[in-house]
Amino acid sequence: SEESGNRVYYTTKNTQNTPDKISLRKYDPKLRKHVTFTETKKSLGRNEIKPRKS
Repeated sequence: SEESGNRVYYTTKNTQNTPDKISLRKYDPKLRKHVTFTETKKSLGRNEIKPRKS
């Protein structure tokens, strides 16, 4: 969510019909209230190169 920064929901969308980022108002279990969740980029940090342990 925008307020807490945690990612709880995963959804799909048709990018031809909605090219802009979608925002959904859903329940955030961490904050225990309804807040706005906005679309983030897909990578979620998985493509970042992690530093090696030395």
